[in-house]
Amino acid sequence: MKESEQIIEDIHRIREQILFDSNNDMNVLNEKANRIGELFKEGKFVEAVRLANTKEDTQHLH
Repeated sequence: MKESEQIIEDIHRIREQILFDSNNDMNVLNEKANRIGELFKEGKFVEAVRLANTKEDTQHLH
C-alpha cells in the first residue's frame, strides 16, 4: 500500500471517530437537558439549576 493510500485511510478512520465522539457528546447533553426539564416539572428548581451548572465530561480526546 502506498503511503498516500495509508494517509487517506487514516484520515477516514479519524473522521469516523470524531463523528462517533460528537454523537456521544450530543446524547449526553440531550439526556442532561431532559433531566433538567423533568426536575423543573417536579418543582425541584434548586436541583435543576445545580444540574444545569455542572460541567459534563464530554471532552474525550478530540
